Amino acid sequence: MILQKRQHLTSIFKKNGVDLDLLPLSVKLPMSCFQLILTAEKIEEKHKAKISLFVKPQADAGGYELIVDYKLVVGTWSKLVQKDKWDVEETLLNMEHDSCFIDTLELCANIRETLASQDIKTANSFRSFNVLCSGRSFYLNTAHLNSLGGRMFKEWYERECQGEQNAVIQSIDPDELEELLRTCCAYGPTPVIHRKNFRKVLEIADKEKITGLLRMVESFIIDFECIHPIQKLEFAAEYRMSRLADTVLRSFPVQLDRLDLFLNWSLNSYCLRMYAEFLLRAIFLMGGDCACDIQCCPERVGGVRKLMAVLGSGGHTTEMLKMLAVQDDLFPERTYVIAQSDKLSGSKVEEFEREHGNRFSVKTIPRAREVGQNYLSSVGSTLTAFFHSFLLVNKERADVVISNGPAIGLGICFFARFFDLTRIHRCRVVFIESICRVQKLSLTGCIVYHFRIAHAFLVQWKDLQKKYPKTEYVGRLV
Repeated sequence: MILQKRQHLTSIFKKNGVDLDLLPLSVKLPMSCFQLILTAEKIEEKHKAKISLFVKPQADAGGYELIVDYKLVVGTWSKLVQKDKWDVEETLLNMEHDSCFIDTLELCANIRETLASQDIKTANSFRSFNVLCSGRSFYLNTAHLNSLGGRMFKEWYERECQGEQNAVIQSIDPDELEELLRTCCAYGPTPVIHRKNFRKVLEIADKEKITGLLRMVESFIIDFECIHPIQKLEFAAEYRMSRLADTVLRSFPVQLDRLDLFLNWSLNSYCLRMYAEFLLRAIFLMGGDCACDIQCCPERVGGVRKLMAVLGSGGHTTEMLKMLAVQDDLFPERTYVIAQSDKLSGSKVEEFEREHGNRFSVKTIPRAREVGQNYLSSVGSTLTAFFHSFLLVNKERADVVISNGPAIGLGICFFARFFDLTRIHRCRVVFIESICRVQKLSLTGCIVYHFRIAHAFLVQWKDLQKKYPKTEYVGRLV
């Protein structure tokens, strides 16, 4: 921090300049436990002024180190001093000056302070190398850190071997550096990795290429039983941990156990839980502050809400059913919409609902365009599909409509939104872009996005959310 204090002393001098009173200028440093106190007093027999500058720690400043670079200007005289002072009250400067010529007193001090009791020090430290990062100071044993690997630690060690005492680091975030150093050497020569810091340490160690620390985190993940085996495999794939991957795979007795474990993890993963929470928070509460909304959608018997899910052929149906598997308690009454020519999706729905026991019905509507159909001839079939979509939405009166990209869902989403805007029936439209869409939206997704048809537009890739900022990133749902 930069502290500047300018004080004109002409008001406290008499014309002859020999009647100088004691004037303490006490300055409390911002966000500090110190005071810089500047005093001026007369010396009768010498007709001079005695200028003193000293630092005074507060009562709760125990353990603080104050490092000061300051410049004191008295009249036309100036002096630059660099000193390191600790947690006791000490005088930084004592000087005498002819008081007749003092008209300006200026103090410029550059203050940097660190909490000495929490400085990062290794237990076997024989020398302390000082590292500065955005105003924070760390005292390190570079030989210990160099043994962990990494270009940054190696550079510090080489600089200390050449006789240097400190280094200024700007290539890393200070919070990350503090977390890294605290893990590596705050509690002794062996890094301390636990459940609260292993993720952050893993990210930093991978970014800085600290191979020794990466191996230690890998060993921690292998032994940590609270991490699901499939999540361990995800860590192994992301950070290229071959020993972790091999250990986890060997723990599976047979292939069937691996598949069952993966499915259990997929259906209970963080992304799916977040998706269910998002529906509860966003779908039913968005725009629900109008009295007319409540009147247009009276509570169903028993408080049951009805879901309409649009299923496309192939992967669209598989994705949708996996997402709905975590919402049995949210939507016990469901209507599935499929194309008339899609027989496979209907059988998948029946098999799915036999396991979950919800009340459901399967409705069919014509396709807007069959595969390979001429675009000109598809105009009539599109109008027909929209007409059937209107009839179906009006008949079912679902509370929530969910679609994940098939073309037949466009008409369903459009009329559900239309009924909601016109207050005919309150309905929330959620569009979930398929996981295969990584760089750009599907054609149906583009129409829904740009015409604001959906109340909530969810994507499963961060790059897609950055490109389309009005979407909501929820991670991988399948």
